Amino acid sequence: MKIRVQIAAIIGAVLFFVASPTYAQSQAESLSEQLLYAVKTEKPIDTILLQLAALNELSATLNTDAKRKSFWLNIYNACIQIKLNKDKNAYRHRRLFFKRKDSIIANIALSLNEIEHVILRKNKSMLTLGYFHKTFTKQALRRLEVDTFDNRIHFALNCGATSCPPIRFYTSTEIETQLDIASQNYLMQQTVIDTARNKIKISKLFLWFKGDFGTKNEVLMLLKKYQIIAPTSAPKIQYLPYNWRLAMHNYE
Repeated sequence: MKIRVQIAAIIGAVLFFVASPTYAQSQAESLSEQLLYAVKTEKPIDTILLQLAALNELSATLNTDAKRKSFWLNIYNACIQIKLNKDKNAYRHRRLFFKRKDSIIANIALSLNEIEHVILRKNKSMLTLGYFHKTFTKQALRRLEVDTFDNRIHFALNCGATSCPPIRFYTSTEIETQLDIASQNYLMQQTVIDTARNKIKISKLFLWFKGDFGTKNEVLMLLKKYQIIAPTSAPKIQYLPYNWRLAMHNYE
């Protein structure tokens, strides 16, 4: 297991390493990478934030789910760090921290909750384990959401907690491979296997977003897909405690 983790981490580091965003892409995609890179390297971000706020026709520019996922994952992870760098004590009041609409993208004031649950989770309610959708969401926001929900985003969003996945750069050209690697790495790190008792403990994300991951069999299939458990195993599932202790600058 340790060898597999090390190999996956090495592959992930190669694929996710970005010295600076230089390949041909839309302005929006480029700005999302520039912002995350500037935050990571502690460079000025005011000009980038102004450019992101002034973007026009974002729904038309991000015209594929690959573009939407890579853009919003970078924006979310960058905005978390920006807010924490301003006032890490705000994290003590997490409900307000994620609810406050203080990220302006394309002339829309967004909260972290809206980026995660409306745009990336396709307008799913945060209080129903992923089984029901939100009501009365503004159409301007709905136009930004993905066409097809991808549960791998849970293994890419870093909310600032110790139990979160590390922060990586995502690009529309490599997003499928990057999300697979992020998922495998996170699941390896957040799964405890007890073969003797035929039991596993997995991330509490699977419980909080049960509707996003499906039945027990579907969860086991996901773990088998990423080689976390043996193809023929059918263990009992339990959940690890989620460590909400603040862990800033968790870049990979």
